[in-house]
Amino acid sequence: MAFMEDWECWTRVTWEEAVRCGGRRPIQTRWVDVNKGDFKSPDVRSRLVAKDFAAGRDDSFYAATPPLEALRLLLSDMASRGAHASEPIKLMVLDAKKAHLHATAERELYVSLPAEAGGGCSRLPRSLCGTRDAPALWEAFAAAQLVALGFRRGRANACVYVHVQRGLRCLVHGDDFVVTGEGKQLEWLHRSLERTILLKRVGVLGLVKGR
Repeated sequence: MAFMEDWECWTRVTWEEAVRCGGRRPIQTRWVDVNKGDFKSPDVRSRLVAKDFAAGRDDSFYAATPPLEALRLLLSDMASRGAHASEPIKLMVLDAKKAHLHATAERELYVSLPAEAGGGCSRLPRSLCGTRDAPALWEAFAAAQLVALGFRRGRANACVYVHVQRGLRCLVHGDDFVVTGEGKQLEWLHRSLERTILLKRVGVLGLVKGR
């Protein structure tokens, strides 16, 4: 709650204002708890999500996903291009933390806040998990960050990118960035993305020069 308040994920309004401006009752929210550990060593993550149910199909909320062949291509790139490069080609995985909250909301949405947030109603200036367009908004936000750094977006699939000058190839799957390139270029990308995205480095796969 403290993080979401600090990030100004909502603007408090009255019930009457929420109904009048939103055109319906405020969207309900709920907690989704996931144990990322195990029974003996639990690591429970709690996420506040909106229950923005779809009344029917709406492709305007569609978010693309990369094909499995894109990941195979990156693994092949690391193995084949790395054999002839002056510096070893490595594969890095970055995880965007609280990904959906990075994007600005594009619809006028109002939600009921949980008791932990003091209850009441609020307008959503940021995208919230559970809203129907949250994945698409995050996809657009992530794409904007990569394009601003000089990446070109794929034509066949919108989730793949290439940075010709720096020799980087990247795919974005949900909140994960999977990238291949020389170690120094991977470090550049990590530092650059950290300026606008909360990131966790999951790991780097590849050989060390001379081994």
